[in-house]
Amino acid sequence: MSAASDRSQRRKIFQIFVAAWVGVCATGLLCAGQGGGAESGAASVVRALEHKRAEAEVRKDNSALDAMFDNALVAIEDDGALLSKAEYLARIRLAGSTLLEVAVESMTVRSFGSGTVIVDRTYREKRAQDGKVSLQRRRSIDTWVFKAGHWVCIAAANRPLP
Repeated sequence: MSAASDRSQRRKIFQIFVAAWVGVCATGLLCAGQGGGAESGAASVVRALEHKRAEAEVRKDNSALDAMFDNALVAIEDDGALLSKAEYLARIRLAGSTLLEVAVESMTVRSFGSGTVIVDRTYREKRAQDGKVSLQRRRSIDTWVFKAGHWVCIAAANRPLP
């Protein structure tokens, strides 16, 4: 497969993922308008898992992250690269920069029935590389499902914010 063909394939997969995400978010907004004010039990559990995930990424705790991610995880990076669970965990473990802090600024958690939760969050990352510290705001969307008795993240995407 040529490099151009591979890029085209990744672009198509990314476009499909984004289209599906937009559809899920639109459905979530419609459902959210019909619901009550209290957060569901599933949403509360996943909200706590999102905070634990941020802490685990700072510590580069791949065993904790491994337990949170489904084996079929689909992760999309800034450059549009599609990563498997193993590739995502390797990037965290081998990152050239050191993640010092992840501070969640806002998080919206939407439940879809009893087995699916979508999380949209804005957060600030503090990183150190080559003796320099940098701050970056980011937005992410994660999809969690209840599978085999516990919650796992099946899809994750994030982007830097201006």
